[in-house]
Amino acid sequence: MKIFFTLLAVLSFSFITAQQKSFEEVSIDELTTDTQYASDSPDAVELIWWIPTEYWNVVFSQDPTASESETEQIIDLVEDYVFVMVLKGKVGMFGGITYEDESIIKKQINVTYKGEELKMIETDDLNPDTMNFISMMKPMMKNLMGAMGENMQFYVFESPDKNNKIIPIDPYGTESLKFELGEFSKEVSLPLASLLEEKICPETNKEHSGKWSYCPFHGVKLEEKPN
Repeated sequence: MKIFFTLLAVLSFSFITAQQKSFEEVSIDELTTDTQYASDSPDAVELIWWIPTEYWNVVFSQDPTASESETEQIIDLVEDYVFVMVLKGKVGMFGGITYEDESIIKKQINVTYKGEELKMIETDDLNPDTMNFISMMKPMMKNLMGAMGENMQFYVFESPDKNNKIIPIDPYGTESLKFELGEFSKEVSLPLASLLEEKICPETNKEHSGKWSYCPFHGVKLEEKPN
């Protein structure tokens, strides 16, 4: 019976109606977990980190040192693009990691949104401010993660429609989204739960994912949290 209700909850994703959390309420850790995808290979390190525009909104909204004007300037730089950080390497017998060359990773990373493969933008084709923003990210990752951060590769994609209008990935939508890194692939279930208010099961008053319409344990319709 629980399997039936779980299936019902999964099928209801296409009819999601959920309240969005304010950026100040979103857990940065949960959002990071929602947007980082790693393979389970014991012999390789394969990590894809999609950094949606909403990530920067969340980070800066919770940083008391970030001014509103600075936040707006950075959002203007990133909102039309899809930013992806990639780490790939082989794990040796004693745990050492040999990192893959950037030129190889570049050929292996793909992003597909709404069934369309996105176009990778060469760094030289970005505007100077966006290029500088990426350049600032690289030493920050090295300082945070050491050798792993130093070997994180940064890629930028765009998603134009038939009229060449840019369509950023909507993390609140339900469209298909897929990331590929060689043989490793990840189908992302949108919307991102971390950006949504949790819902309440009227049977137990327990909170469940805002992506769900029905409680997977009781089969009853979940209720939105009161304002």
